[in-house]
Amino acid sequence: EYNDRYCSPPLQAWELDTICRSVCSRSAAGEAFSSTLRDAWDDFNDLGEWKDTRADPIRQLEAESMTSLCGRTVAAPVYVVDNLIANGITILASPPKFGKSWMCMDLAISVANGTEFMGIETRKSGVIYLALEDGDYRLQERGRKVAGDRPIPDNLYLVKEAPILEEGLLPMLHSLTKSCENVGMVIIDTLQKVRGTAGRTEGVYGYDYRELGQLHKYALDNNLAVILVHHLNKGGDDNDFVGRLNGSTGISGAADSIITLSRNKRNDDETKMSITGRDIVERTLILQMDWGRYRWMILGEEHDVESKREELEFGNDPLVKTVAAHLDEAEELIADEPEADKVSWQCSSSELIEEMERLYGKQDISTVSLSLKIKKLEAKLDSALGIAHTVERRGKTGKRTHVFTRELV
Repeated sequence: EYNDRYCSPPLQAWELDTICRSVCSRSAAGEAFSSTLRDAWDDFNDLGEWKDTRADPIRQLEAESMTSLCGRTVAAPVYVVDNLIANGITILASPPKFGKSWMCMDLAISVANGTEFMGIETRKSGVIYLALEDGDYRLQERGRKVAGDRPIPDNLYLVKEAPILEEGLLPMLHSLTKSCENVGMVIIDTLQKVRGTAGRTEGVYGYDYRELGQLHKYALDNNLAVILVHHLNKGGDDNDFVGRLNGSTGISGAADSIITLSRNKRNDDETKMSITGRDIVERTLILQMDWGRYRWMILGEEHDVESKREELEFGNDPLVKTVAAHLDEAEELIADEPEADKVSWQCSSSELIEEMERLYGKQDISTVSLSLKIKKLEAKLDSALGIAHTVERRGKTGKRTHVFTRELV
């Protein structure tokens, strides 16, 4: 029985006999010899606790066929801010002093009240806000200003001190989450405040990925949207906004979505919000801070805002307005000539600059720069205003002349 139970394969008879003789030889003088295998086994136990040295069975990977997966209902990501912030880890990053904390306070109040955040619908839920860089006065002032005419939510919970991850932050957060009302979002401002140090043999990537992985598991296990406020490195490629995150690629690799704020110049009025994620369409929005309400507002998609800006700049360009004004004047002069089918205006570069200054004041542009600008605007003049441009040589000297022509409708 013992042979079959503990030996694989069972020992042969001669092996058992050898073992029993060995055990019996350990008996002291005057002791009875083990006469059976059972007695020998008891003697074995007296020598020390028996340990099973057989290798553990290999754990099996669980696999599911694609057919099975596609045949069942799977819950879609839950968004606390429609198509912007979902359950999981979202990193919000920018250079220092860029208005992230104002944005976080607006986000927290909007979600807690279930009101729009920058014009986007939210799902009402409790919010835990780890404001680890601010004191009571600053938080109170910021909260009152951002709330404005909205109520101060009683389901927004502020935490001003917290341990780092390796000192028990997540169990404490889990306990707080369960004790608060219907928490759906946690904001940690900033990520660096809850981070520890890498192990002796741990690389930067492994350290970043390990700590972000812990936060990611906490978020998914508790169906929470966790916002990690972070910083961008100085310089770098503005087009690769993910690559500018402070730290290794272990941070971006562990995140579900990334939102960055940047400007061409720090004092620009407009801010670029770049968004990417696993379940979010990558896009870039243009924001502007409304200091009357202390809230960020979305001006539109980057390409739409840029198109509107170009249209406005084109319509207000003194060159465009000067050419259009002269063609309008020419059209009035031939109003009584039904056979006329087009109007035109001819001028040299210096003459065009003189007319621009007569109508719109001093112009800081040379004749060479003006010619280059006209060349650049040719397609837009034609498509937007129906004005064609050509260059001819005039007089004996062959002086370059700009000819602007517009057909009459």
